[in-house]
Amino acid sequence: MKARLGRCVNRLVTFDDTTVQLGVTSKGRQNAQSQLDSFKLEFAQAVLRAVDMATLRRRSLANLERWRENGSWCSAFAEWQHLMRSGSDEEVVAAMTGSDETANRLRQSALYVGLLPRKSAEHLNAT
Repeated sequence: MKARLGRCVNRLVTFDDTTVQLGVTSKGRQNAQSQLDSFKLEFAQAVLRAVDMATLRRRSLANLERWRENGSWCSAFAEWQHLMRSGSDEEVVAAMTGSDETANRLRQSALYVGLLPRKSAEHLNAT
């Protein structure tokens, strides 16, 4: 049982032009971040079904190289680069599809964009 800090309130709070209802949960619905996390996991799984590991590594490393040249770089890209260059296939798959915090964090900076045909990506986005 969860302990609460004080009683549950149910009121509307307005900030500028935005109104938020406090104390109400949406049962059975994921919040926006959870929905995005689920989409990114589905996307990674679809990429793994669509391409072989050699293509995944080659194209992902090419994306990283292009992003570095354009000045777009973050610590997650360095982690991905290490995985794609020297990680085992199992480690790459675990990073792409794992349920742990590290895999979820790495999926926020996915380097395997552009590996799905546009129709496949659009189908995922529609679901």
